[in-house]
Amino acid sequence: MTTIINADRIKTYRHYGGDIDGILKINKKADLEKFGSDLDGIWSKITSVLQDIELVEKGLTSKEYTEKILIEIKALCDNEAYEELTKVISIYRFSLIDIIKDYQISANQAVNIFKAKYKVNDILEGWHNNVYEQTGKLIDEGIYFYAFHGIGLAAHFKDKIVDFDFAYFPEPRHDGFDLWRLTNFIKNQRNKYPDYRDTTKVEKEFNELIKEGVIVKPKLINSTSLYFFKSTLKTETTDTTERKVEHKNSLRKSFQNWLKKIRSPILIAF
Repeated sequence: MTTIINADRIKTYRHYGGDIDGILKINKKADLEKFGSDLDGIWSKITSVLQDIELVEKGLTSKEYTEKILIEIKALCDNEAYEELTKVISIYRFSLIDIIKDYQISANQAVNIFKAKYKVNDILEGWHNNVYEQTGKLIDEGIYFYAFHGIGLAAHFKDKIVDFDFAYFPEPRHDGFDLWRLTNFIKNQRNKYPDYRDTTKVEKEFNELIKEGVIVKPKLINSTSLYFFKSTLKTETTDTTERKVEHKNSLRKSFQNWLKKIRSPILIAF
C-alpha cells in the first residue's frame, strides 16, 4: 500500500471541513498541489480513515478489527500523520477493574509526591500542621493543582484528576473508592476509557462487582463509605444482605416484645 496521507494533507482537509467542493471552489493553487493529480482519491481515503478512527474511538469495533484498521492506516500514512490521526485511540479495552487499579495507582502517586517532597508520613497531618497549604501546585512533581478536603485530596495531573479519601484501619489507607469517584475519574479521561463514557454501564458493572464479592466495604471503628478489593482486606466486611436480614430480625423481635407488653395487663385484668 502506498503512503498517500501526510500531516500537511490532513491539515488542508480539516481546513476545508472535509468538503472537497470547498477546496475546488476556492481553487487555491497551493492547496490543490498538495494532492497532486489524485485529489478525489486521496480526499476520499482521508474521509474513510477518519470514519474508521471515529468508530474505534467510540468503542464500536472489536479488538481484532481495530488492529486490522490500524495496520491499514499505518500503511497509508507517514509517521507524523499516523501519530496525529491515532492519538485519540485507546487500543486496549479496559475493564472496570483495570480502571479501579488505575485510580488506585493515581491516588498512590499523589500521596508519594507529598511524602517525598515534604518528608511526612501522613499527608493529612502535614496539611493540618501547616507544612503545606490546603490548595496549591507542585508543577515540578507533576501536580498542576491540588486541594485537600475533609479526609481526602484532589490532585490534578496533566492527563487526569484523582479525588480520593482516606479510610482508617486504624492505619490510613488511600486505595478505597466508590462509584462517584470512579465516574469522575473516567469523565476526565474520556479518550482513554471510551467504553465507559456511559455512566449506566459504570454503575451496572460496579454493582456486579459488589454482588460477586470482588469489592466490599470493610467493618471499621471509624466507618467508611469506600469500597476495597476484598482480596486486600484482613478485616471483617460489611454485607448489605446480612444487614437487611439482621434489621428484619431486630424489627420482628421488637414487635414480639411489644405484643408481650400490651398483652400482659389484659391477661392480669381477666
